[in-house]
Amino acid sequence: EEACVEDCHGDLDGSAFIDDCGNCVGGNTGEEACVEDCNGVAGGDALPGTPCTDEFGVEGVFNEACICEGDVHVGEEYAAAFHCFPNPALERLTIQSPEPIQELSIYSVHGKLVHNQSGLQNDLTNINIAHLSPGMYLVLVRTLSGETSEQKFIKR
Repeated sequence: EEACVEDCHGDLDGSAFIDDCGNCVGGNTGEEACVEDCNGVAGGDALPGTPCTDEFGVEGVFNEACICEGDVHVGEEYAAAFHCFPNPALERLTIQSPEPIQELSIYSVHGKLVHNQSGLQNDLTNINIAHLSPGMYLVLVRTLSGETSEQKFIKR
């Protein structure tokens, strides 16, 4: 026969346990285990809705999927946003800007230039991205007026 074992709450053969934050939880404690935050820290405070800085140094806020989303700064003001869709994308990515686009560049998360188009002079552009490996990319747009802005997209 196996001997009865006391859990961290003192219950014989109970199901309470010590979580990653060092707290006795579960079983009859009425407490829930701490969870990893958006940075993978157990019990951390980087939760959806809190400020963050992405891998490109852009400040934003963690969304519900723990993706750091934010506006892009141009000097002291925010740039006019452009839209890239669908996001995530599989074969084609559409870029729509409130101003005509002069140049468009796509970079891997490692900073490698993987696509560049210049002299576009229109506000709607479709790009074939079927050749890109799945992952996250950065689109950098420069308008005819010289304003630049950037946005991330995911290639499926």
